[in-house]
Amino acid sequence: MAQTYRDPTFEEVARREAQAQRQASMAEAQAERDAEWRASKEYRRMRRQRIRRLTLRAMNGR
Repeated sequence: MAQTYRDPTFEEVARREAQAQRQASMAEAQAERDAEWRASKEYRRMRRQRIRRLTLRAMNGR
């Protein structure tokens, strides 16, 4: 006779582990994209412009 009862605790633990694995893989992928972005020329150009703009504003008393 086959068992018809399924342990809900096991199902919940499996669901949480799968969710944790998905979140970990998404976080890793996001970290890779962030590292690529910070290494790009466009990011450095944008940072230089922002620093220049904020410096000019500070020197003009704004």
